[in-house]
Amino acid sequence: MADVDFTYKIIVLRLLDKASSPISNSKLADFFVENGYTDYFSAQTAISDIVESDMVNVIKTHGTTSYTLNEEGRNSLSLFMDKITEDIDSDIDSYYKNNEISIKQEQSVSSSYYAISPKGYRVTCQIKDSKLSSVLYEVNTVVMSEAQAEAICNNWKAKYEEMYFHFLDELTK
Repeated sequence: MADVDFTYKIIVLRLLDKASSPISNSKLADFFVENGYTDYFSAQTAISDIVESDMVNVIKTHGTTSYTLNEEGRNSLSLFMDKITEDIDSDIDSYYKNNEISIKQEQSVSSSYYAISPKGYRVTCQIKDSKLSSVLYEVNTVVMSEAQAEAICNNWKAKYEEMYFHFLDELTK
C-alpha cells in the first residue's frame, strides 16, 4: 500500500509538471477518480502530503486552492520518473486534452477578498486572458461586511460573463 501511495504522490507531481497553468485541488483529485486510480480521499491525502513536503507552490483565492510545481517538486519528480508508466502519462495527456477548456476557465476567472479595516473588505474580481497572460477585466470594490464580500465572490463565477458584456455594452453605446 505504501508503494501505491508513493506512486499517487509522483502522479500529482507529474500532473503539475505537465500543466501549463496552476491546477486546482479539485482538478487534481478529479484526475484520480475519473481514471479509476483511487478514490477522492486517497487523492486528497497524496495532494496534502505533497503540499506538506513543500514540493508545490500553493495559490489560494476565494474558495479555490491551486498548485504549481516548484523546484523541490521538479527535483523529486526527476528522481522517481520511473514510477510514471507510459499508460499513466497517456492518461495525464488525455485528461488535459479533455479538460483543457474547464481548466483554463477555472484559472481565468477569479475572485478574492481581504479585510482592510475592522468593518471593511476589499473585493477583487478578475477575468484573465491566458493567451495574453494579462487581466482582461477587473472589478475592485470595498464593502462593509464579510458576508457581502463572500456573496460577491460566490456570485462572480456564475455572473462574470453577464457583467463583462453589460460593461462593454454600456460603455460602447
